[in-house]
Amino acid sequence: IKRDIILKFPSLSRGYLELSEGIEMFRFLENGYSIKMVEVSDGGSIPVDISDDVPRVELLMKNMGDK
Repeated sequence: IKRDIILKFPSLSRGYLELSEGIEMFRFLENGYSIKMVEVSDGGSIPVDISDDVPRVELLMKNMGDK
C-alpha cells in the first residue's frame, strides 16, 4: 500500500457500497482505485462478529500469551 494513498483515504468520499455495507475497502473502489487481495489458508483465526464471540477470542489470546 502506498503511503500517499493511505494518507488521502480520509478525504475520499464515501460511496453507496461503503455506506450500505460498512466496508471501508469499498471507498477505494468507488473512488477509482484498484485493490489487491490475497487468499489466506485457514490459520485457526476466530471471527469476532458479535459480543458472544469475545470470550472465545480472549481465551485464545490468553493461551497464546503463555507460549
